Amino acid sequence: MFHEIAWFKFEAPCLEFAGMHPFVEYAIMLSFRQHERKSMRTFGDRVRHALLFEAVALAIFIPGSAAVFGHPVEQMGFIGIASATLATLWNFVFNVGFDRAMRRLRGSVHKTLAIRITHTLLFEAGLVVMLIPLIAWYLGIGLWQALLMDLAIVVFYLVYGFLFNLAYDRIFPIAAAAPAALNTGRPL
Repeated sequence: MFHEIAWFKFEAPCLEFAGMHPFVEYAIMLSFRQHERKSMRTFGDRVRHALLFEAVALAIFIPGSAAVFGHPVEQMGFIGIASATLATLWNFVFNVGFDRAMRRLRGSVHKTLAIRITHTLLFEAGLVVMLIPLIAWYLGIGLWQALLMDLAIVVFYLVYGFLFNLAYDRIFPIAAAAPAALNTGRPL
């Protein structure tokens, strides 16, 4: 029975796994899986990230956008809060999906500079598609004007998002990633 579930393979030249009892191999595999789960952000950490991201962004966005776009603070406040609510939900869903895709494709959630840039661009592209109709409707402007306004907002959020996430990862680091010694050949 244990041979049927011990489908994983270890590649660690410093450790000898040949001839190990399948039950022991299975127990080691489970400990690696538990360790890998710890290398992902927890639900509470993701909630903290999303709320902090939006609170700091709104504190900058509402007065700044009212001044730049010439709309009353109340209107830009509504746009900011509605956008932040949508962005918070999108942020949570997108980041969970992105991390799962990274873990599956790369075996780690560690983000290089290029991956961080790709992450930010993909997140903002999805948000633009959702926000343009909302902005146009509420401000009573055309889709083209809403697109131009949203592109200016995107530039702000691209820079802000990159810097915020960089700072967040340094202030609240993820636990160390699972050792590379486990090579299952199958998704975890």
